[in-house]
Amino acid sequence: MILKKIIAVFLLTAGIASNARGQAAEADYNKYQIIINTMLFNLSEIMENNRASDIVYETYVLADNAVRNNLVYARIDEDLETVLTGMTFNVYDTGGIFLSFGRSFLDTYSPESGIHYAILIHEYRHLHDYLKYGENYLIARHDEKEAYWYELDALRIEAEFIKHYLYGKYELSAFEAYVMYSLDNNNLNTASSLIFKESMDCFFYFHNLETGYLENRLSKENAINYLEQTGDGLIKAFLGEEDSFMAYMRFIEMSTYRKYLIKIFVTLMNNPAMTWGEVFEIYPETGRIYNYMSVIIDTERLNQARFLSSIYDFWEDDIMSRSRRGL
Repeated sequence: MILKKIIAVFLLTAGIASNARGQAAEADYNKYQIIINTMLFNLSEIMENNRASDIVYETYVLADNAVRNNLVYARIDEDLETVLTGMTFNVYDTGGIFLSFGRSFLDTYSPESGIHYAILIHEYRHLHDYLKYGENYLIARHDEKEAYWYELDALRIEAEFIKHYLYGKYELSAFEAYVMYSLDNNNLNTASSLIFKESMDCFFYFHNLETGYLENRLSKENAINYLEQTGDGLIKAFLGEEDSFMAYMRFIEMSTYRKYLIKIFVTLMNNPAMTWGEVFEIYPETGRIYNYMSVIIDTERLNQARFLSSIYDFWEDDIMSRSRRGL
């Protein structure tokens, strides 16, 4: 009876059926409706009265209440082609709140597949944040820095869920195992580098530096001196790295550093009329570091993208293999 209740309130949009034709369309509609609602029902059984992690439980309760009260709809998104990229949370201009599912994500689901629940709870966190912060959440999603905060937050919820709700009860996929390893060993820094292509440690380095400057705990000259020392160290670390995994991590550190170097200098210089050429004339060491990093990043971009693809292929192949075995 509970399963029927969830099916009744979690409605697939009419647009799903319109993308297919005839009886096959209706079969797809019914098949995916059942899969989605079975997944939601099984997640409710995992989470029911289980406060192993308060933040995960609170996330689930708020999101689940919205689903049960007809505030959220589902749709099939043909662009979500893999399992790991198989779900998104969207709010449209009309005000409609949607969880979008890829066919591969749904076709590989089984009740014993923990990865599907982990991805679902990640998107539930985005739903939670929208319900809690409303328009401020939507505005933040258009700001690169704020959007990363929200994604990192959702990754943490996903990792806590894997650790406290799946580990020891489900056979973890290679992706889940790595996310949990990263949570326990580097506070999700390496997971962030692989999943978001952003170094969490480098991100917070800039955040703390900027906060120190704005709160008058750090002078502009000292901030720039720290930035130059750090940037030079990142370049040397990358050039001296022989391990392919660590080389990728160093590459992401440099990429993140270069991006936020420009952003923090806007704050430090406080002169919108200045060009970057003028800034680098005043601080030639900063200019040298920025330009050297740019050459390395442009040269290495393809190699590092291939390395990252090999990791994603490994994770995805592992999930597909488990799906064939019914896990």
